[in-house]
Amino acid sequence: MRFSSSVLALVAVKTIHAATHNVAVGQDGLAYTPNTTYANIGDTVIFSFYPINHNVAQGPFETPCQDGNGNGISSGFISSSEGVANRTFQITINDIKPIWFYCSEKVGGGHCSKGMVGVINPPQGDNQTLAHYAASASNVSTTSYSEPKQVQLGVVVENSAGNNTSVTSASSGSATPSATAGSGSSDGSSSYGGSTTSMSSGAGTKKTNGASYIDARRWGVGAVAGGLALALL
Repeated sequence: MRFSSSVLALVAVKTIHAATHNVAVGQDGLAYTPNTTYANIGDTVIFSFYPINHNVAQGPFETPCQDGNGNGISSGFISSSEGVANRTFQITINDIKPIWFYCSEKVGGGHCSKGMVGVINPPQGDNQTLAHYAASASNVSTTSYSEPKQVQLGVVVENSAGNNTSVTSASSGSATPSATAGSGSSDGSSSYGGSTTSMSSGAGTKKTNGASYIDARRWGVGAVAGGLALALL
């Protein structure tokens, strides 16, 4: 029983230490603030959207403003007429591989080409820098822009504190409530139709178009504490 208690304690520590990183999309003009985020495995990154119309799309470093094979993170377009939108896009980091992302809005000459790019966990010690990525993006025509046509590898979560918002991406896209991000490939989790997840006031309960699931990270500490108590008896 001592071994079981040790394992549960390690799980509890890992759960408690998971961090949340916030990224403002368009709050400071055509930019992600911050445009560089360092996150550990298990951390959550929350993108909050500001006027007028933006998205978060992942693509290869070599081809900025394009989604490559289309298997990376994608928020769909989320717009707000004033202030922060009432929806956020949330991802969970699954590994520490770089995630290069951009806004593929074409209005005004193209947001990506004008420097609206960012990165999670940039590589260290080589020439793949955000500055180089942005410089390459400045030469990309909007006719070459691409993005996944659905929400993927993350969830769009309703936020009652935000202002009126419309999601301009296809509503038939699928969101994966337990989706993780990092390598840019789907983890094979079950998907629900639609792309909007609402947060309820209950502890860790979310609903996605009527389908409910339990946020394991919120319940994790309680479950581990209960397991420890049983293991020590």
